[in-house]
Amino acid sequence: MELNNPATRLAVPLLTEDYQMIGWAPRYLVDDLIKCVPSAPELSARIARINADSAPLNQRILIDYAGRTPLDHQPMSTPDFKPLME
Repeated sequence: MELNNPATRLAVPLLTEDYQMIGWAPRYLVDDLIKCVPSAPELSARIARINADSAPLNQRILIDYAGRTPLDHQPMSTPDFKPLME
């Protein structure tokens, strides 16, 4: 976790098993990951697809997250997930 990222304040780096940096978790998932990672050691991520080099950098790799959230946490409940219109 990076606590002083100038662009986003908090950031979660994505690393390979041998600690090579491959990117950052999307901003809209950071709050959930920060709440889940410390209490859910079985949380994992894997590369589901690598898009063509012509894809924008932030869409080059599709990551599949799996695991359990803490019982007291409701995932995807931050303002980022609220409907734009009701």
